[in-house]
Amino acid sequence: MSGLALSRLAPLAAALLCSCPPSGEVGPKVRSCQTVIRFAPEQSTEPVTILGEWNGFNPEPMERSADGVSVFQRTLGPRDYGYRFAVGKAAPIPDPANAFRRWVGDVEHSRLRVPE
Repeated sequence: MSGLALSRLAPLAAALLCSCPPSGEVGPKVRSCQTVIRFAPEQSTEPVTILGEWNGFNPEPMERSADGVSVFQRTLGPRDYGYRFAVGKAAPIPDPANAFRRWVGDVEHSRLRVPE
């Protein structure tokens, strides 16, 4: 092929490489903004609540799954949050499975980081 013929094919090749994805695929995958926190208290049948900075540390019940793990799900805006768990009527405690901490006032909480 001559140089002229190849130069005419170059824009076509570029257009094919930059074409839209096949039908059914629409751009990049969208990540979920759902935050999920799990807590498995040792041998407790008492209800578990979560107290979080997202709602002024008002206790919210967590759903208990069949395997005894308490689960909290919520869509939260991007930032750091403090949270604690309360089992039954016991005083709230930081998440034992989370070593990261956030101080809110003079109280130490577990830190939850929600990325942008």
